[in-house]
Amino acid sequence: MLVRYFRRPSRIEQLRSSTGGHLLEGFAKELSQGRYQWVAARKHIRAAEHFLHWIAHRNLSITSVEERYAQQFLDHLKRCRCRGHHPPLKPHRQKYSVDLWFDYLRRVGIVPSPTFVEPAVEAPMLTSFCDWMRRQRGVSDATLSIYRFELRAFIKDLGEDPHLYDARNLRQFVLDKSRRSGWAPTRKCICAIRMFLRFLISQGSASTVCMSQFLLLPIGGSLLCPGTYSLIRLNRS
Repeated sequence: MLVRYFRRPSRIEQLRSSTGGHLLEGFAKELSQGRYQWVAARKHIRAAEHFLHWIAHRNLSITSVEERYAQQFLDHLKRCRCRGHHPPLKPHRQKYSVDLWFDYLRRVGIVPSPTFVEPAVEAPMLTSFCDWMRRQRGVSDATLSIYRFELRAFIKDLGEDPHLYDARNLRQFVLDKSRRSGWAPTRKCICAIRMFLRFLISQGSASTVCMSQFLLLPIGGSLLCPGTYSLIRLNRS
């Protein structure tokens, strides 16, 4: 699936033939299934490639990767001098890419979950949402894993009572997301929230969730700032 995001055959071959190239291919496939746009997906794949380069430089194998390496890699980005990899202008915005990459590595069994951390109990409303998406929309598990990634933070921040969701706290959540991660990851977050609200409306749980109006997309290329939102009507289909 790398061919979807990279055009030069030499670049595709470089990625595939590198250490962990099969993982980059699998990661690209999941990003494609999650309908990540070209620019955002390339950014995430490059971050994953950089991570593989970083562990190889430290004489580590991909099978020895641990959870703690995610933060160590993010710290490395602040002072990166890796050959062939330019240090990002805003290293903190790479966290979303690294989180996605590690989420993928966990799903394919490369990175085990820490034994001292109890498995998180999924919010019932999120579990119901995923079941609904499979039945009503035929969404793949790969796409749902991306939605879960976004919605866990949403539910943790706003709570599990949909009647407490309103335009103000929805707007603030999206604004905070954009400040932490930039606009490209925020667009994916908005997509997940829109689908989640459609689900809540279909279940009659969203009488006060702005009902037939939601979201909050910035006009043009501007970042999320007060006064730059346009309301987009929710389709009930």
